[in-house]
Amino acid sequence: MEKHRKKLIKNAAVFDGQRSGLAQGKKIVIEDDIVTEITAGEVSEENFDEVFDGTGMVAMPGMTDAHVHMGCLFAKGEFPVDYATVLTVAKCKDALMAGFTTFRDAGSVSEGLKLAFDEGVLPGPRIYPCGAYISQTCGHGDSEYAHTYRDIQYRHPPSAVLADGVPEIIRAVREQFYRGASHIKLMATEILNRHEDIRLLFGTDMMITGPDYQVEQSEDIRYYEKRFGTMRALRALTGTANEVFALTTYQNPYPKGKIGVLEAGAFADLLLVDGDPTKRVSVLADTDHLRLIMKGGTVYKNTLC
Repeated sequence: MEKHRKKLIKNAAVFDGQRSGLAQGKKIVIEDDIVTEITAGEVSEENFDEVFDGTGMVAMPGMTDAHVHMGCLFAKGEFPVDYATVLTVAKCKDALMAGFTTFRDAGSVSEGLKLAFDEGVLPGPRIYPCGAYISQTCGHGDSEYAHTYRDIQYRHPPSAVLADGVPEIIRAVREQFYRGASHIKLMATEILNRHEDIRLLFGTDMMITGPDYQVEQSEDIRYYEKRFGTMRALRALTGTANEVFALTTYQNPYPKGKIGVLEAGAFADLLLVDGDPTKRVSVLADTDHLRLIMKGGTVYKNTLC
């Protein structure tokens, strides 16, 4: 894997993850894993190790799947643990190559995967880990996963925990934070809320080890555009994640930069798209339109030449 170097993307139209329009003719300056400047002014290309020509392309933040289950099958025992681990790693790489640079886990065993991806041992998205989701007995999350946890007497981190009453919930929450969770998933009553003033995040609610995860990602991108409109769907994939993830405060596993936006001070997690996602979000469902994929300043895909 390449070392981080000083990079420049020139002549790109920029969608910053927040505003409705595109900023034309911009130059994006990247140092190590952070975007340090976006400017229309003169920049000397001689000062950069790599220069990418974004003429005719739209630069945008990498996408976020804010509701994914990284390893629920581990506890259920459908596969050997080592096979399930390899399968998860492969699917995470596929997701990164589809433009998803960040996952927010919604209940599973993901701390080790996060560490491997963060350290560059393997290619994969950033992970906001959740640990086990918490459910009351006979609640939405009362499943084989939770009972497996009880059966093995806490010898293996679970993807689900049963907790009844305040003391048990407090203990379960503390255990997840102890294991490195950035947020807590409570399996409360399911409610579907589509009000315009509700923050909308993109999420597949899929087990990444499932056979149809990549298909579901593409279909959900199209569905979000149809159901919520172009710009709201596009922000759900990008900028709204920055607003919501900021709520993790001191539990934030990535305090160095912003997620889901393309601006100075953001992580260099970005895409160059052959097409205009501000006009048609579904262009992002076709990976052939993703000409450059970068995460943390590292280029994982480049078909510009």
